Amino acid sequence: MLKKEPSFKNREDQVPAPKSLAPPKSLPNKSKRKPIPELKTLTFPVTGTHSYSISMDAFNYSPDPEMEIYFLSHFHADHYGGISKKWCYERVFESVDDFKDESMYRPLIYCSKTTGNLLTLKFGIDPRFIESLEFDVLYRVMRFDSMSPAFEKVSEMDIEGIYVTMMEANHCPGSGIFLFESKSTMASSKKYLHCGDFRVNKQMIQHKSLERFTLPNSTDVLDKVYLDTTYLSFQRRFPKQDLVCSEAAQLFHDLCQGNKPGLMTECFGLGRQSRITEFGSKSSKPKKKFLILVGKYIIGKERLAIAISKKINCPIYVSNAKSRGNHAEVVDACEIEYFKDHIIKNDLGDDSSDCIIHLVSMEVVEALENVSNYFKHNKYHEHFERCIALRPTGWSHAYDESTGFRFEQFESTDPINTSAENLNNGLSQICETCFNDTPFSYQIPIDAKKAFNKGQSKRNDLRIYSFPYSEHSSYRELTYFVLFLNIDQIIPTVNQDKCPKIMENHIVYWNIIKALRAGSRPTPKTNSMTYDKLPCLSIDPHIREKFQQLTIDNF
Repeated sequence: MLKKEPSFKNREDQVPAPKSLAPPKSLPNKSKRKPIPELKTLTFPVTGTHSYSISMDAFNYSPDPEMEIYFLSHFHADHYGGISKKWCYERVFESVDDFKDESMYRPLIYCSKTTGNLLTLKFGIDPRFIESLEFDVLYRVMRFDSMSPAFEKVSEMDIEGIYVTMMEANHCPGSGIFLFESKSTMASSKKYLHCGDFRVNKQMIQHKSLERFTLPNSTDVLDKVYLDTTYLSFQRRFPKQDLVCSEAAQLFHDLCQGNKPGLMTECFGLGRQSRITEFGSKSSKPKKKFLILVGKYIIGKERLAIAISKKINCPIYVSNAKSRGNHAEVVDACEIEYFKDHIIKNDLGDDSSDCIIHLVSMEVVEALENVSNYFKHNKYHEHFERCIALRPTGWSHAYDESTGFRFEQFESTDPINTSAENLNNGLSQICETCFNDTPFSYQIPIDAKKAFNKGQSKRNDLRIYSFPYSEHSSYRELTYFVLFLNIDQIIPTVNQDKCPKIMENHIVYWNIIKALRAGSRPTPKTNSMTYDKLPCLSIDPHIREKFQQLTIDNF
């Protein structure tokens, strides 16, 4: 029987009960799932012939008897996919008869406290299977002398083993990037940085745990960086996250204050004047000005709603419409400080503001028809004059050929053409990107006339706008991250199977730029291929000089 599609109505009775923590009644049958791939495995040499492996975001694969530690970077489905209540039990117990043996329970999943909370809430994962990490704290996760997990908070890497520090990923609540380090006297020590999904900012590059890897004065090298390459495309140079949040907040401030002549007409056309509809309303109260919808995933995009709420001083409501889960419970589990005093249970708001923000499923803001259904099915038209929905996504922003940039140099599946003309043209474009941040104002989405606004002329009370808000790094931010860290090997983690040659081309360009910037300065470790080729390349001296002038302050 087909499951009933979630409706646009906000109803408490459609919220499912929390998952039980009781053990499953059976273990899953041995399936033919694929083994954990190399991309999701981090291997550390212990001796000249032995090594120890841990995994990252690898839950949709067959059990591996050698794998004892599973890291989870954050609570998004493409990273936790495969986890269920039975997932932990089938990796610890041979039979359901063993479930009563308390001594057999042990941590399997290593993650942030927020991510652990969500695992228990959504999947009923017993907390005994979860090891929660604090941000910016050094942990020993296993000892080489015993060759077994030994999770412990430490002040230094004092004995041989594997250590990890989790840093804020600037992605969704609870997301982390992880610096793994091994210490061994019988094999080479390794340093791996796994970025999960992340949005690079200046503070991240300058993090105290990465300071020794920071160029140009690095004293150490990252052997591997597992890089979130979601937007590794020269076209994806969207504005900084803070700027997009600020402009979205300013839009609603200007609309509410009415201090920008013509803005209401630009947004809603030449329709009715403010407050005219309140006379025909069934409610005894005047209608409020705006219902503001902000699309979100199960977690993520909260910063946009917070920025608007702070600017216009309005409350936030968490909607369960078009959702099979309890989003309010999920938000509570994230323990976002601002939400403690600004989330309310009344979807119509309170007397403190003429507006309210609804955090809604991304499906609600995908099309104007959906926004209309949400507005109509909940009878919000009886309480609000207008509704504006924001669809936050980095995919809403891209440069095109009219800008004069030649993307084919970066997006080609052919090896990079290292002729002087092609090479200098590509380097010049990257240089311009590094020195010039992408501008943005709220006028851009208003003027955009995208497909999401089709049919808007038929109504003058509903609008939907796509804002280039993303929680993944833009091309420019990825470039800074790579240029200012001493990295031996970059491993793309997104789209690497679809376009490996494109990924490689971007990385080659980055390595050439790092070589240009290094000049004669020694570094602990360099990409020998790039440095060997560099003297043969005819690099424009002006480009070379500009890249050498680039500092983190240009970020």
